[in-house]
Amino acid sequence: MNTATKTITTQNAFPNILMVEDNEADAELIKIQVKSLWPSSSIRVVDSLSKAYETYKSEKLDLFLLDLNLPDGFGPKSVEEVIAFSRKVPVLVITGMESMLMVNEALNYGARGVIFKNKIMTDEFKQLLQKSIKV
Repeated sequence: MNTATKTITTQNAFPNILMVEDNEADAELIKIQVKSLWPSSSIRVVDSLSKAYETYKSEKLDLFLLDLNLPDGFGPKSVEEVIAFSRKVPVLVITGMESMLMVNEALNYGARGVIFKNKIMTDEFKQLLQKSIKV
């Protein structure tokens, strides 16, 4: 599922990405796909919304990749929480919760796009990333 609506142009050719994901295996697969598009990108992984906030305060980010099942956040409301502190940084949701209701809620809270985890290794995911950041 791809619903990115606006492209953000990063300040440099190497996007700085914050992945909020508590599953190490999923994080590694996502990194593989991101690095296949932007080999020199910076990808920092944190496992909670609170750590995402702390990272946001200290780094210039070009993109959030957000899981919706975290120790301190669950469901589409997590998108609203991230956008509350990072209005200018696009948020892409990567989730294992395959529900159209959840997708619509995440988009309504401000996510640029939503993709299910079973599509991480597809061209669909790469296209969603490319539409979200122009380097």
